[in-house]
Amino acid sequence: DCPTKPTQVNGRTRNRHDPDEMSVRARSLQLPRGTVAYLEQGGTRPDFAAQRSFTQGEGVGYWHGVLASEGLDVRLVEPRRWKNALGLTARDKDASREMAIGLCRELCPHLPHLQDRFRLKKHHGWAEAFLIAAYGHASSGEPHGRLRERDPLSAILARLARPRRKKGEESAPAPET
Repeated sequence: DCPTKPTQVNGRTRNRHDPDEMSVRARSLQLPRGTVAYLEQGGTRPDFAAQRSFTQGEGVGYWHGVLASEGLDVRLVEPRRWKNALGLTARDKDASREMAIGLCRELCPHLPHLQDRFRLKKHHGWAEAFLIAAYGHASSGEPHGRLRERDPLSAILARLARPRRKKGEESAPAPET
């Protein structure tokens, strides 16, 4: 969860990013200088109100500054790149959670509590953050967003990725268990 604090904006109290608490959280991770951190690049969409676009851009800027000030190598990832590479759509939050849970099962079968972090619908943000980090590692900054060949994490992600369907195509029936 992104730390926020109540702030007065045009005579109204609004929750705004708390860069001081963001710094505290980043520092508490004690990551070595030079560690690569993948951050989803913000942007506007036609359905975004001006306030939402501003807040999202502000948050990306704060996180970029906080992570860079901790000596991390911050790399921005376009949402469409990582989602396309993993076969996800922008609007399907459940698919992100399901993929994150599947990835946790594959990578950390001995840590079932990690899977619980993505159990509820409201946890889609955590799931997407986990997938962005996994995608960043598996693509290793490849400019076209493709996953690396012969990389164990890339193989798991490819297996978990949903095949993209063309418009009008029905999904294949689920295999019986």
